[in-house]
Amino acid sequence: MEEVIVVGYGTQTKASLTSAVSTVNAREMVNIPASNLSNILAGRASGVYVQSATGIPGQTSSVRIRAASSWNAAPPLFVIDGVIRDQSAFDALDPSQIESLSILKDASSTAIYGSRASNGVLLVTTKIGKSGKTQVQFTSVAVLNSQPAKQFEYMPLLKSADIVNSLYAPTVKYNDYDKQWIAKNNPDGRIYFNEVYQNPFSQKHSLNVSGGSDNVNYFIGGNYYDEKGFLPNMTSDRYDIRGKVSAKLNKDLTVGVNLNFNNFNRQSIAASLASQTDLSGFYEKLFYLGGGTAPAYIDGKPVDPGWLGGNPIEVMRKGGYVKSNNQQIDALLTAEYKVPFIDGLTVKMLYSNNTVYSFSKSFAQKVTLYKFKPDPNSVAGVFTNEVTGTVESGSPSSAYIENTNGKRTSYQLNGIMTYDKKINEHTINVLAGYEQSEGYYTYSSINKQNFPYYTTDQFAFTSSVAGDTKATGYEAYLPSRMSYIGRINYDYDGKYLASFSARQDGSSNFAPDKRWGFFPSASAAWVISKESFFENLDKKSMIDLLKLRVSYGTTGNDPSFNYLWKELYNASTTSYAVGDPVGNSSMVAYNGISNPNYTWETSKSFNLGMDVNFLKHWNLTAEYWTKNTYDILGKRLLNLPVEFGATYPPENYGKMNAEGFEIELGYKRAKLFKGFEMNVSANLGLATTKVIQIDAPSNSLPAEDPNGKALNAMVGYNATGILRNQRDVDNLPANYTIFGAKPELGMMNFQDVSGPNGKPDGKIDNYDRIVIAQYGNMGNTAASYNGNGTFGSNNAPISFGLNLNFNYKGFSLDMLWGGLGGYKILYNDPWGRSFPGLVAPTYYDNAWTPQNPDGTAPKIFRSGDPRENGYKVASTYNIYDATFVRLKNVQLSYDLKNLIKGKVGIKSANVFIGATNLLTITGFKYYDPETFSGSSYPVMRTVNTGINFQF
Repeated sequence: MEEVIVVGYGTQTKASLTSAVSTVNAREMVNIPASNLSNILAGRASGVYVQSATGIPGQTSSVRIRAASSWNAAPPLFVIDGVIRDQSAFDALDPSQIESLSILKDASSTAIYGSRASNGVLLVTTKIGKSGKTQVQFTSVAVLNSQPAKQFEYMPLLKSADIVNSLYAPTVKYNDYDKQWIAKNNPDGRIYFNEVYQNPFSQKHSLNVSGGSDNVNYFIGGNYYDEKGFLPNMTSDRYDIRGKVSAKLNKDLTVGVNLNFNNFNRQSIAASLASQTDLSGFYEKLFYLGGGTAPAYIDGKPVDPGWLGGNPIEVMRKGGYVKSNNQQIDALLTAEYKVPFIDGLTVKMLYSNNTVYSFSKSFAQKVTLYKFKPDPNSVAGVFTNEVTGTVESGSPSSAYIENTNGKRTSYQLNGIMTYDKKINEHTINVLAGYEQSEGYYTYSSINKQNFPYYTTDQFAFTSSVAGDTKATGYEAYLPSRMSYIGRINYDYDGKYLASFSARQDGSSNFAPDKRWGFFPSASAAWVISKESFFENLDKKSMIDLLKLRVSYGTTGNDPSFNYLWKELYNASTTSYAVGDPVGNSSMVAYNGISNPNYTWETSKSFNLGMDVNFLKHWNLTAEYWTKNTYDILGKRLLNLPVEFGATYPPENYGKMNAEGFEIELGYKRAKLFKGFEMNVSANLGLATTKVIQIDAPSNSLPAEDPNGKALNAMVGYNATGILRNQRDVDNLPANYTIFGAKPELGMMNFQDVSGPNGKPDGKIDNYDRIVIAQYGNMGNTAASYNGNGTFGSNNAPISFGLNLNFNYKGFSLDMLWGGLGGYKILYNDPWGRSFPGLVAPTYYDNAWTPQNPDGTAPKIFRSGDPRENGYKVASTYNIYDATFVRLKNVQLSYDLKNLIKGKVGIKSANVFIGATNLLTITGFKYYDPETFSGSSYPVMRTVNTGINFQF
């Protein structure tokens, strides 16, 4: 329990903690090839929810600590070496450069960060050298193989062809010739995907040098990561250089400097119809364009698939690109002075300057596609190799090139005094501090369309016509903040512990008289195992530590509705006609009604915890917590006349509660037999939400009113089963309809819940919607009413992880399992759950037919037929338990100490082979439940190998 834990503005031993803090061992992540630090956090600590929603190179994961405190919930607060940063700076860190990573979860630990701490804090301290010889650490990892962890699954195309023929009988949509072509060329519908797939390669290298003396310590580190996607023009690379020096100028004064440069490049396709977040809208076209009966290329010529976006493979290869570059430059200066004439008093100063340069270049052009003569033997559109003409792709509407530039500068200044005093059994630590931060952001972009002579990615070849050039830009001050900080820690003989903290925050986000917020907290702990009555118990030999903790405090959230507290006028992008002759004149536009009274969102949190060490090798930590948030900013849903001409600004009126528990269980350094050692740690977290007050539309159904429900409750219909026989149909009320259609065999039926008069009315329609899942990946009513669509499957209320380590005679096997649970996923596909035809997902497999009356899916109908609503509308039929367990990482390593024994300069070396996302266990079979949808670029499964040296 003498482990030192980094907390807000200081450190504490684990034994003296009174709050809920988890730690992550960065050494366990050093050998994992990942482009972002957040991607490898999943499963490592209780109460931390990590979702990797796509495998696009360089794309980050979403991170949540416990539960969202508001429908305006922001990510956790990221603090690196005492400086508040954003997730991009956190993701740029290489695990080999991290000394400690703490996760602050309750109000006692986070309230000292005040106004932005409601969603938890991720606290990182980077490495500094230690006195002694210079140490060099080198790690190199190469990815040998990379494949999608789980792909969208489709029915065999020949089976789909028979279904389509039956739907359109007596018309034949696929004749025997078509089926022969499909069986030979595209049996699984992957003809496009197989054409474009390329085996990606990734690599990671890091080199760190550290050392020091009694007066000077240093750390210099660099790392490089390069990742290729399995599609053309999908790449990312990152390199980072960090230097940290601490110098003791005399016995009382120590100064330090920390410099960091990070460069991140990313390239993607320029398709305007593709999401740059997960490539949805484009990626799924690789499976069904061409109708399943046309290849992407014939004799090397790209085939026109008849889609506005063009041939997706040709667009990826020749249609342009989006290249982005992000550079971060950090400088941190520190000074610490131990006041010689007051024993225990220390004064610390910190100044950080951060500059971020962002640049993006987009280039998009039409591609030439070829039309081919239809094969006369085919009725489904199989082509011959005879060219009949060419056509330009419909997207983009015109070729363009665009550059965007951004620059953000910010600083943070801290002054902190600490006083430590021990008198007999009494130990006290007092902290007082001041913090301020400001920033400035500039942005500009230029877009030029049309290339009159030659299309290329150079501005010199673009049109000089004024209407073909668009330029914009702006400058803005970032929110300014000023804070006063205080904390008192008290320890009586290691048995009775208490902590009190407070932070006074001021923010320019609010009007002057609403600008300041006060965020106090208190916590206490009782180490029962140190009591004399406990020491006399026979069970003492079994229990080494028993500690109870309790905390209560207030934290804040200041969502950025910048300057809506005052009247604003902006330069309008439109103009008006004036004068004779008429000319265009610029104008200013009213920014909207102001609200000088809006202020912080506030959360009051309670935490009850217990720490137990027992049987020498076991340790257990359990937490129960609640969080009540009020003054949530939201837009009031009021009935306003059209003539009013405006909308009301956001107000502090909403309320929301959250509740949960966490368990961490560890079994360390267990020697089961000679030479064999085992370490096991498991964690489980539950975080539930409940909306207490939010405006709902006046005409909303009870199910649609988010009050009293989880933040992301899902609304739909209760499916009661397929009408399998005539008796099922005859038992329905007279004039019964299902979404306007007369019931018939094979249709899905639903519960008749209500009607216009509040009673069942003998028909299934919108009045019959109910809550079909409290936690879902869609249908976030409270969030959607306030324009927040960012909640995805990271809404899961349950997270869990299992970390296993086995060591035997130089061999080490490490496994990390992680997953999310307790939430539902609404099956979705590119056709909105409407049967698409030949290329059909397995969702439509085993459908009811007269020959298959026990089919698990309803009867299939043509797209647009109202009878298809049985499998199209959101209902209990097409929502599934999305719980998944994933083998996030497995690694087998061998210590080369016997081979290098006596080798000059080599302290340690090991080689390893590993894999990421090797296995996924889930009851949801259609696509990866962790991704946004089946249309997302998939999470990847990789196999890697590497070596780690220390000199």
